Amino acid sequence: MGVRKVARLVGEIVVEVSKMVPTIFLVALLVMQTANSADTFISDFNSADWIKRAAATQALAKTVQADNTWFGNAAIRNALAELISRENEGIYRRYESGEGTSEGISEYYSEDLIPLALAFLDQSDSSDSALLRSLVNGAYNPDSELVRRLATHRTAVAPIAINLARDGELQKRLNAYSLLGELSVERPERSTLGPVLRQQVKTALRAALQDETASGRRGAIAALVKARDRGAIPLLMQLAEHDPDIVVAPGSSANITVRRMARDAVEKLKTLPQ
Repeated sequence: MGVRKVARLVGEIVVEVSKMVPTIFLVALLVMQTANSADTFISDFNSADWIKRAAATQALAKTVQADNTWFGNAAIRNALAELISRENEGIYRRYESGEGTSEGISEYYSEDLIPLALAFLDQSDSSDSALLRSLVNGAYNPDSELVRRLATHRTAVAPIAINLARDGELQKRLNAYSLLGELSVERPERSTLGPVLRQQVKTALRAALQDETASGRRGAIAALVKARDRGAIPLLMQLAEHDPDIVVAPGSSANITVRRMARDAVEKLKTLPQ
């Protein structure tokens, strides 16, 4: 190859590389910006100020709306799971102390944090146990959108809920009971639970009728009715006859005894088709 051809070839290479430099620089800059933004979100998620945590959650929701590649960010997904777990623990502590949760925190949790986490869950592998487990622990309201959405992932959710049903904290067990009841309901959009897992769910709910607290037993009864478990009728009849909860305690939030609730459940289940 002649000197002129070599010089021309080198010149062409230099021109092409020079064209690529802005692109390479731009890509590198975008990667750095994404990393910095992710670090900012994660830092704000760890703030002691719930208002700052709420603002970060709202900002991330807008960010993923504009750029759905964020759904694939494992660090953000893990940070969300950890944030929900911390918020859940705070809710549990306030529940046990009778303090209650402020309206502002409740609104941030239910209207900002949970919908964002569900969006990440829907865009990722439903076997993402950390995010799924944090959401299961937050399933306080049996009639909530969270419970219904979790039920669409029921083959992954059921083992987590079954394990949670044995937890030492009442509120966590109540969450598990109501979720297990919903998982038992067949809907067109849900995957098949399968005979083995379905039996495990039934076994967990029937065992919950022996919960050490009256509140827990009431939660189990309600879940079994929702699950339409006629096979639980003999166990419910035993509660209706022998449960120690026979009088509503003064100041109790319950408006029905376990015995009365068990009798009503038996009558309701008997009217269901075989």
